[in-house]
Amino acid sequence: MHKTNTPHHKTLTPSAKTSSADFQRQAGKGCMTVHLVEDSYDDRLFAEQLLKNSEQVTYVVSHSTAAELFHYLETSGAFDDNGPECKNAVILLDVHMPDMNGIETLKHIRTHPLTEDMPVILLTGDTSTELAFDAYQNHATAFLQKPLNLEHFHEVLKNRPYQRMTSR
Repeated sequence: MHKTNTPHHKTLTPSAKTSSADFQRQAGKGCMTVHLVEDSYDDRLFAEQLLKNSEQVTYVVSHSTAAELFHYLETSGAFDDNGPECKNAVILLDVHMPDMNGIETLKHIRTHPLTEDMPVILLTGDTSTELAFDAYQNHATAFLQKPLNLEHFHEVLKNRPYQRMTSR
């Protein structure tokens, strides 16, 4: 796991006076964290490079397993108001991973109080309609084909806005 800061973006931190709606408008102008969960080193590197070039992405936090993602989210302070990154986040999740696959990970995300509302975009080379059905049945935000296409990713963000991470 490593954190990549794209230097061409300013990190916005909501103040106590910033309303949720105001923060969402500000965040749309430059502050979003993408949690990339991908077991393939080459695919992870490719997606990181694309995301780093996106004007909509401020941070890319890479994880090679679902366990790494959960550990990071629970221990990094990512949900704290003064946490280390943007409070707007999206999980970009590979479907076919060892140990815990993307659908199992999605189910876990949806049952955890800290992550149940986080947008999750599944990413796969699998074209199975059954897999896509399972993803949406488990409340995936979107289902994209590999290799990651930045235009498609931006379209998902435009149509299904990300949500603020908050501690509960």
